[in-house]
Amino acid sequence: MWDVVICDSDEFFVHFLRKRIEEFYEERDFEVKVRSYSNGHRFMDALEKEDEPMDLIFLNTKLSDMSGFVVAELIRLADERKRGVLIFLGEDGTDVFQSFLYQPFWYIKKNEWFKELDKALQQLWKIDHRERSLRVRNNRVSSYVRVAEIVFIESDGHYLRFHCVDGDYRFRSSMKYYEERLMCYYFVHPSKSYLINCAYVDRFEDKVIMKDGSMIPCSKSKKAEAQKMRERYVHEIKGCL
Repeated sequence: MWDVVICDSDEFFVHFLRKRIEEFYEERDFEVKVRSYSNGHRFMDALEKEDEPMDLIFLNTKLSDMSGFVVAELIRLADERKRGVLIFLGEDGTDVFQSFLYQPFWYIKKNEWFKELDKALQQLWKIDHRERSLRVRNNRVSSYVRVAEIVFIESDGHYLRFHCVDGDYRFRSSMKYYEERLMCYYFVHPSKSYLINCAYVDRFEDKVIMKDGSMIPCSKSKKAEAQKMRERYVHEIKGCL
C-alpha cells in the first residue's frame, strides 16, 4: 500500500482529486490510502508529530495560511519515510520555475488538473512505483510492499520469507532476483540465507542485531561487507537528514 497526501485549501477540488487518484490505482490493482490537509500548519504538524509515511504528496503552492514552498522546505528536511514523491499544484503556473528548487516530480496547473494528473500518475507508475515497491504473495494473494518497509528477507528452502514492518510474507521465489533489485537500496548479505535492509540495523556483534530485536547470522567473510554497506547508508542517507 502507498500513502498519498493532499495539502490544498480548496476542499471541493480535493474531493475530485482524491476520487481520481483512487480510481487510477484501483484500475491497476494497487492499494493506496489517501488523506488530506486543508492548510499548511496542519500538514506541518503531521510531518513533525504523526508516524504515518508519505509516499506521494500533492502540495498546493499557495495555501490559505502560507506559501506551499514553506511546507516543501520542511518536507525535504523530514524523516526519510515522509520525503515522498512531490507533485506541486499551481493556481496559474506563474511559480513553476520557483518550484524547481524543491525537485518536484511534476507540476500540475489546476485549470488542467484532470489531464495533467493522469499524465503524472502514468509516468510515476512507469518509473517510480515499480522501483520503490515490490510485488509479494501471501496465501496465494498478491500485494505490494514498499522497499523501505522490508526489514530483511530470509531464504527458507525454495521459499522466501519477507519480514516487513507490517507483517511477514512467505512465497516460492529466488533470492537472487531480489538481491539484484535491492542492492541499490542499501540491502546486503550478512550470510548466504539472509538479505538485510541496513536502515533497520541496530549494531553488529557476532550476529547482526536489528532494531526490532531480530538476530541475523553473520559470517566472518561477509561481516566487513555488511558493515561497509551500513556505513554507506549512515553517510549517504541519514547524514542528509
